[in-house]
Amino acid sequence: MTRILGIDPGSRITGYGIIDIEGNHATHITHGIIRLKETEVAEKLKILFRQLSTIINEQNPDEVSIEKVFLHKNVDSALKLGQARGSPSPHAQNWNYRSLNTPLIKSNRQS
Repeated sequence: MTRILGIDPGSRITGYGIIDIEGNHATHITHGIIRLKETEVAEKLKILFRQLSTIINEQNPDEVSIEKVFLHKNVDSALKLGQARGSPSPHAQNWNYRSLNTPLIKSNRQS
């Protein structure tokens, strides 16, 4: 069995989901969002790192998938998303790491 943490980084809201994969079967474990209050970027990154660290320590994923930052017309927004995307990096030596352009699992429902 492989436990995968998927992260959709954002400068105001970061989404995450955890699934277990066994063979061709995926089981939803949990999902949620991390809301970042309007504050300085450094404070947002600290909050994001702490909350992702808690999730990582509780769920102990084998792999992590982080959605790639798509091209933004606003350079400042792209920079902020890049910083949010790097927040879990200090944990990276513990996982197999994937960067995704498309969702790992597609759903018919939008959430």
